[in-house]
Amino acid sequence: MALILAPLHGLSPDMMTIERAAHRVPWGANVFGNSFGPRYRVIGLFLNHRLVGYTVSHVLFDEIMLMNIAVAPEHHRKGYGQLLLDDLLAFASDENGVQKDMLFLEVREHNEAAIRLYERNGFSEIGRRPGYYPPVVPGDERESAIVMSRAK
Repeated sequence: MALILAPLHGLSPDMMTIERAAHRVPWGANVFGNSFGPRYRVIGLFLNHRLVGYTVSHVLFDEIMLMNIAVAPEHHRKGYGQLLLDDLLAFASDENGVQKDMLFLEVREHNEAAIRLYERNGFSEIGRRPGYYPPVVPGDERESAIVMSRAK
């Protein structure tokens, strides 16, 4: 089993398949299209040369915003989300492993698995955005975002 982390330089059908399967309200191709350019970092996780997960981050000076992280559902609970997050934490750190950049993210308030992952990795809540996320089912209420950070 060969796991490889590598930069992604454009949207692929595999990314869209993972996005639709992993998120209750997935990003559209147009949103992804804006994420492959200056100040963005898109990393794929490949298992035996097949994409199984990715991160999309916006990098601006000494701040990094994790915009999207996804792992194909058939690969959940194998530590792949942690591998992707470890890669981002390493990117935000210097050669001695000391974090040099502030890290931020937003997560749906009911996404308990993601919140636990982030908390285990030193992220803490710094605020909320009420009604930030669109409803999963039309007619339902919008869901609030928890804003989390991992300070330097």
